[in-house]
Amino acid sequence: MNLENGDNIEKWFDELVKPQSEVQKNEQIGYKVVTVYLASGGEMVVNDVSSVSEYNNERGGLALELYGKGKTGKSKKIVFNLTSDNIVGYSIDEL
Repeated sequence: MNLENGDNIEKWFDELVKPQSEVQKNEQIGYKVVTVYLASGGEMVVNDVSSVSEYNNERGGLALELYGKGKTGKSKKIVFNLTSDNIVGYSIDEL
């Protein structure tokens, strides 16, 4: 998915973002909650993340890659470009 073409990022993340009560149910199975802090002062919280990795992307920028399962049970991958002016940091909470 190319988010630069005007796709709605909130709609795309909807499959991975779940209410906090559902996150608490997953505490026994080792999922993570990743919070990405935005330059606008907001934050994007992604629940039910099974693995996280940081790497240099094909353009030489630092990227954060999240893996998890969506509501449909299908595997999902989300990639954040950490060198973007819109992202100021992130945190990972182990459940």
